[in-house]
Amino acid sequence: MIIQEVEMKNIRSYDHIRIGFPEGTTLFEGDIGSGKTSILMAIEFALFGNSTRDFYEKLLRKGSREGFVRVRFKVNGERYELYRSLIKKGKGIRNEESYVIDPRGRKKILTSDEIKKYVLQQMGLEIIEKKRKSLPIVTYAIYTPQETMKSILEGKDEERLEVIRKIFKLDEYRIARDNVDIVVSNVDSEIKLARELTEEKEEIQSEMERLREDTKKLETEREVLEKEREKKRAKMKEAEKDYDAWEVKRRKHQEIEKRIAMLRASLEKDEEELKKRLGEMDEIKRAKDELRKLQEDAGRYENLRKGVEKIRNKLKELQEIEKNYARIEERIRNYEMDIEGRKEIERRIAELKERLFDIVNNLEEIGDLDAMREDIERRSRDIYGKMRSIKEKIREKEEERKNLQSIEAVCPTCRRPLSMEEKERLLNENENELSKLRREITGIERELKNLETEREELQNKEKRYKRLEIERTKVDEQITALNSRLEEILKEQDKLKKLIVEKVEMRKSVEEMEKFKVEYEKAIDEMKALENKWRRYIQLKDRVKREGEIMNIVENLKGEISKLKHELKTKYEEIENIGYVEEKYKEIREEYQNLRVEMARIDESIKRISEQLQNSIDMMKERRELLSHLQEKIENARRMEEIRNWLEEKFRPALEDIEKMRLAAINEEFRMLFEEWFNELLGESDYSATVDENFKPVVRYENYDMSLGTLSGGERTSIALAYRLALNTMVKRALGLKSNLLILDEPTDGFSKDQLYKLKDILEKIDTNQIIIVSHEKELRNVADTVFRIEKISGKSIVRKIV
Repeated sequence: MIIQEVEMKNIRSYDHIRIGFPEGTTLFEGDIGSGKTSILMAIEFALFGNSTRDFYEKLLRKGSREGFVRVRFKVNGERYELYRSLIKKGKGIRNEESYVIDPRGRKKILTSDEIKKYVLQQMGLEIIEKKRKSLPIVTYAIYTPQETMKSILEGKDEERLEVIRKIFKLDEYRIARDNVDIVVSNVDSEIKLARELTEEKEEIQSEMERLREDTKKLETEREVLEKEREKKRAKMKEAEKDYDAWEVKRRKHQEIEKRIAMLRASLEKDEEELKKRLGEMDEIKRAKDELRKLQEDAGRYENLRKGVEKIRNKLKELQEIEKNYARIEERIRNYEMDIEGRKEIERRIAELKERLFDIVNNLEEIGDLDAMREDIERRSRDIYGKMRSIKEKIREKEEERKNLQSIEAVCPTCRRPLSMEEKERLLNENENELSKLRREITGIERELKNLETEREELQNKEKRYKRLEIERTKVDEQITALNSRLEEILKEQDKLKKLIVEKVEMRKSVEEMEKFKVEYEKAIDEMKALENKWRRYIQLKDRVKREGEIMNIVENLKGEISKLKHELKTKYEEIENIGYVEEKYKEIREEYQNLRVEMARIDESIKRISEQLQNSIDMMKERRELLSHLQEKIENARRMEEIRNWLEEKFRPALEDIEKMRLAAINEEFRMLFEEWFNELLGESDYSATVDENFKPVVRYENYDMSLGTLSGGERTSIALAYRLALNTMVKRALGLKSNLLILDEPTDGFSKDQLYKLKDILEKIDTNQIIIVSHEKELRNVADTVFRIEKISGKSIVRKIV
């Protein structure tokens, strides 16, 4: 893996930056707190992720709601791109979006864990899903932070061994031993259960013997009941035959009784109806006499009603004309009022046109605002560009002054050492140039202030121009509205003339309506006097019309009554011939029902015993299956006890021996690598170093063991770097990684100049295509192919490429 570019936005002290990473050795130098480590944190976040809340809060720039890291890298010549975002929601910060773009340009949206898995696969690491929690160990082969190295070197032996065990997967042996304990515990439980199952087996065998005895008793009881049921069935057949015959007689007797009751009810009803119809015939005769007396008055009422209807329709027409007449009068009054206001409208239009003329003149006086604005912006850009150029010159002169003030100052042109006189002369020239540049800055600031005054005046003109434009629009709208109203008034004058002619025509119809009202009221009074006689006439007329209908009903009723009396006599004769006796029927029915109840009781008993018998048979079958299952479990427990003894006596001791041998081999290989790198760093020295069985560095001076705390800063850093390089080499071998990347964070703190010069030879011996170093040591420039300088200005980190 080769990192080609890192892009960050709102990451710690970085606003938005892109940094290109070439192959070879790259150095990021800068003072403490300038932002060097932030770049490493961004790379670690992009490649491997870190979902802890503290890490996200440290990574996202203070005051920012969102940020991101984008890393472009190359593996085997193919280019990839990773993206991870940070978004603040509420009180928490989350990795909201993550994706990867493969060499074919395809974008894949992935979760945080899926991106980490994807990166490790590109590095050549086979991912085991169940062990994904141990994957951060991979970072030891690429980047080991200072805090982690400190905890490994200076921590307790058990803590250091725990890290080593995780790195080289030695904790799998402990997991295997723990699994052995779990298996043994489970087997012991099975053995204990098998003893309990043996007792349960004996109880089930006793229960099966009891079930066999119960089954025999039930079979005997069922046979006795079945014989009794056969005897009862024969007796019930005879009783059922008698019951059926008497049931037929009873039903026939009931049917005839029902028919007789119906015939008697119909006869009574018809006789009552005949009496009622004869009374109606008498009433019709009296109605005919009264009808002849009312005929003349009823005719007069009918003629009046027709005349009133015609008058009513005519009055409705005249009333509608009267309403229209009132509306026309109202419209004529409105038109006359509008025409009178015409002069006021013409005067108002003249005033508005005069105001519109003033507004247009004022707008022309203001001038071309766009041209003014463009001129101010152009001069502003020129002034700011000039200021940036002068500030850059000031920064260069200040940097030159710092170099001249240093003890080892050299000529900026030929790079030779300067004498005191030359330094004094160059410093004076530098101070004069700086004073001149600062005066230019003061003049530019005055220009900017004048420019700001012009900008404020332009804003005031823009506000006045906008107000005038709004007023002009309103005046135009008012003039248009008044002209429209003037045109409507001219049209209304023509309508007024037509309405006056229409009003004269309607006046004649309104006068005619009064005559019809008098005629209508007279006819209504006469109708009220005749209305009761007319209603009585209509009532009697309807009654007389039904005379023929009632006569037919009377004749039909007489014939129906004669038929009902004849049928009733016949039915009385039939019921005598059946010979049905209610007491005899009840006696036979009771005997039959008792036999049925007895049969049902016997059937229920047989059913109950059969169910008990079947349950007993089923239980015996279940117990036989359970006995077979218990016997199988008991045999299985015996075999598992043999496996348990093998695990305890042979397998567990073998695991412990293998683990010790594996740890010793790793310790030996690690020791050789550590001693090799330590000797490379210190060269010929009175100090020697190795690691003990707990992987703790041991330093000797003239055969005396030295505490790490008594060593100088450079010596401790040499031990840490040697330990780090040995650890990185071992991790790569253990995991089979194909990574050509190594990141070193402050690897030379406290090194002497000789050690710094040796570092270049050491880095060339490391089989790594790309090395990224973060340090505040400027002397490391001689070991790097590319150098970036990091500075923090006004709380923001800036990266400049020096070499």
